Amino acid sequence: MMIFGKKTKAQRKTVIYCIFFICAALIIIDKLGFTRKVLLRVYEPIETAKVVLCEGWLPTYYIDTVISIFNAKPYEKLIVTDITNSKYVNLPENGKLYITDTNLFNKLAHPYKRNLTLSLIGSKANKEYTKVNIFINDSIVFDTIELVNEKIIKFEAFLSKEDTIIIEFVNDFYDGVHDRNLYLSSLQIDNQEIKIHSDKVWLKYRGRFFNTETQFYPRNLFKYLLTQDNENQKVEFVYSETYGISKTFNTAHGAVKWLKEKGYNSVNIVTLDFHSRRTYLTYKKIDPELNIGIIPIQNTSNQAGIFSKARTLKEIFGCLFIYLTPKKVLEYKVRGRNK
Repeated sequence: MMIFGKKTKAQRKTVIYCIFFICAALIIIDKLGFTRKVLLRVYEPIETAKVVLCEGWLPTYYIDTVISIFNAKPYEKLIVTDITNSKYVNLPENGKLYITDTNLFNKLAHPYKRNLTLSLIGSKANKEYTKVNIFINDSIVFDTIELVNEKIIKFEAFLSKEDTIIIEFVNDFYDGVHDRNLYLSSLQIDNQEIKIHSDKVWLKYRGRFFNTETQFYPRNLFKYLLTQDNENQKVEFVYSETYGISKTFNTAHGAVKWLKEKGYNSVNIVTLDFHSRRTYLTYKKIDPELNIGIIPIQNTSNQAGIFSKARTLKEIFGCLFIYLTPKKVLEYKVRGRNK
């Protein structure tokens, strides 16, 4: 254990001092707003760009802002990006999940007692886990269940073809770093697995319905944006079948491919301000010839200083990782796992 011996005392002190000064510097620049305003934030829109790209992970709180950016100029396309499918149904905001599988419920003409098994997953934020209510139509079955990680809920209920199972998410929280969500993992009725990604399962939030056949949150964002577009021709969903070591790189990989195929040589990307530097570096890494414009959205979460030390470090190291890692390394798993 020579590293802890007397001969390494000076080295250990040096390391400790370096860590201390780095942390102190991060705290100071964070308090002064330097990280957000200078280090991580990029504002470089391209005036001649014909396409606006919305990163699909953007919370729904910013949908109206994205729409206003798109409508401010005569853009040709608004695209929403995504990478992989999800095995879960995700409800990102307070709202309800409706299940109306009439093919299964309607085995008998009259209501029939069924055995239901729900697998629900909650996430923790602000020291509190996801909470849900469960209904059959308007009748409550379970009142305020707390989902500490994954929870299996079993119960009996009379169901007919007119009935709907409703799962209500009641305590959403998002502060820019921590996000409380609801996930439906599986549903069984009389030991028969129900397809949770289908036109018989619906999400409702912000006063609108989205069927879960779309499978992933960005696709719901895409559908929401589509409802705001009267022509229904300007909004497109860009799906990337890539699985490399960086999610940001994978998503950008599919988006750049789409832009090239459509003949666009410039794009304005809408993302949150703390992530804009990493987004810019990523797209430039993939295609240095592509003209990348960045339109950052200011994070308007409950906590004004959401650039916590963890968020700051994550973005700084994310930028360094993209900048220093060779493109071939970033692409290696992308090529190796494509279907």
